[in-house]
Amino acid sequence: MHLTGRAPRARVGLALVFAVATTQRPAAARPNETDAEAYTAALTRAIAAKERALDVNEPPRWEEALRLFQEAAALRDTRECAYEIGVAAERLSRHDLAVEAYEAAVDLGLIGPPRTRAQTFVSAHASVMARLTVRGPAGRVVNVAGVRRGRLPLQRPLVLFPGEVRLEIAGPGDTINSVTIRLRGGQLEVLDLDRQTPAAKPPVAEANPPAPPPVAPRPAAEGDTDLLPLPPRPADGRPAANGPTSPDRPEVDVSSRGIWIAGIGATIAIAAAILLTVSSSKIQSDRDALPAKCYTAVVNDACLAQPMEGPVVQSLVDSIATWKAIRTGAYVGLGVGAAALAGGILLRVHDGAVATSARPTLVIDRGGGPTQLGLAWTLRF
Repeated sequence: MHLTGRAPRARVGLALVFAVATTQRPAAARPNETDAEAYTAALTRAIAAKERALDVNEPPRWEEALRLFQEAAALRDTRECAYEIGVAAERLSRHDLAVEAYEAAVDLGLIGPPRTRAQTFVSAHASVMARLTVRGPAGRVVNVAGVRRGRLPLQRPLVLFPGEVRLEIAGPGDTINSVTIRLRGGQLEVLDLDRQTPAAKPPVAEANPPAPPPVAPRPAAEGDTDLLPLPPRPADGRPAANGPTSPDRPEVDVSSRGIWIAGIGATIAIAAAILLTVSSSKIQSDRDALPAKCYTAVVNDACLAQPMEGPVVQSLVDSIATWKAIRTGAYVGLGVGAAALAGGILLRVHDGAVATSARPTLVIDRGGGPTQLGLAWTLRF
């Protein structure tokens, strides 16, 4: 158990020694000492990130390791960096980048079990991949799906998934141009950026198009009844009745309290649903990470920690308990929000029905004499 607790540290130490050893050369073979030191530092950071990814095995950790190995490869193109880029890409299921990196590592002289692993992966996936040669101004950076794939001029064709692929070309002045191309599996295509013409802009519509010329009415001839003026019509389209008309029914304002209550309920329910999803995800993530730090089996989200892992285990246990309480509150909020939403809808329907129907109301009249009581019919209460 004591040896197991120190295994990650030993693995990191060996990796760092390997990183330094791969960059050491005789003094005559190092024309630029600063570049060598920068490459050693970048490779050391990348190897440390890989060790963290191996311990946790989460996609964000592997994304960080991939990015750092690519930064080291930009300083010096070595078989070690190419192989590690392939490993990180394989972990992230980016098989196109993994095939490209493994092939580069083999071409640079990769040996031993890593070479066997790289060749096995390439044999299983390379045949279905498409390849693209990108030509253009030197210094442009090519990105695919948010991952840097190289700087022009490229030493070898890009390996990409077949189908429609969108490339982002980063040029001078932080300008980014997008190019979409359709690739076929097992085929080599060529993309020349110098021949790419910008898409034609659609014509701009006039802001105020000219109005059509007015048409003068034709004078009515004798006997032409179709052109005689018609009697005025009310807004609803019914012909006006002859004689005095009854006063229009006054408009009735419907209370908006139901809308407010329903809106508040919907807001609470949405917030509770989001909180429920987040809390459940955090609880599951902490539960997945807990067994690797425990010496005994996990019971009720608690266990006996391994040596040197006590603070980590305690932090995970406390986090699980906290997110459980938050999840319980989210369930309560979801129920309250749903009840408020339903209640607000029912209240809105009730207020609308009340506003359109007359109801008896008790009236108290105190003006101009003794107090009088009466009964009146109103459209709202």
